[in-house]
Amino acid sequence: MVGCDGAKPLGANHDGGTDSAATCVELDQSQCSATSGCIAVWMCPGCGGSGEFLSCGRVGDVPSQCIQPTCSTPPEPCGEMDEVTCNESGDCQASYCPNCNGGDTFVGCATRPSGGNTCAACPVSTPCSALDESSCNARTDCQAGYCTGCSRRTFVGCGDPGTAFTCPTGCAVPGPCSSETTLMGCDTRTDCHSVLKAQSAADGPIVAELDHCADGDQATCTGTPPCQSAAPYCDGPDYVASHTASCYDGCVRAKDCAP
Repeated sequence: MVGCDGAKPLGANHDGGTDSAATCVELDQSQCSATSGCIAVWMCPGCGGSGEFLSCGRVGDVPSQCIQPTCSTPPEPCGEMDEVTCNESGDCQASYCPNCNGGDTFVGCATRPSGGNTCAACPVSTPCSALDESSCNARTDCQAGYCTGCSRRTFVGCGDPGTAFTCPTGCAVPGPCSSETTLMGCDTRTDCHSVLKAQSAADGPIVAELDHCADGDQATCTGTPPCQSAAPYCDGPDYVASHTASCYDGCVRAKDCAP
């Protein structure tokens, strides 16, 4: 078709001949799409999922074979790397924090340059010297100190392992074992032992409640007394029946029995 001014419209000279073929293959994607007789049908899928322009050709040509590009595996994000992988990566930086044992602990991996991670402070432990008896015995880095003078084992303080504790001098003469009315008071005496209140099997486990404080550092738990009374229920093996020279006395903790 010839225009009014004798000029041919765009693409009219590309009529599918040899010149058209040569012209099409020289065009880029945008030029190919805008030129009559040429078509950009050879799109290859790219690594990101979108198509990639391969070439331009004439309408009706057999499309060129698509060449699949070689896609590299995306790198693992730094934040998901373990310590070894992070240290082997040139793009990532491992972060460490001082631990409470004097060493360092791996706390994360980040892209270089990294400001590092915020390190948590180690909890400040209460000094051993400020602990009571129960808290002192619960700590593996502390040592409870006891004195056994005046027929009584007494907690005198808590300190670091190896601490030499000073026991007080002089003491009041202790009363008889029977004068002790609390389990703790009887337990601290080195010349007495605690006899617990007996219970029936229906009552469940023995409750460590003082019945009376008996003479002697250890209880007699072996053998059978000469009386005809039945042994009290003591919910062994932690608690066993003790007896005097004449009859059963009650229940005691197995650790308080004489060998």
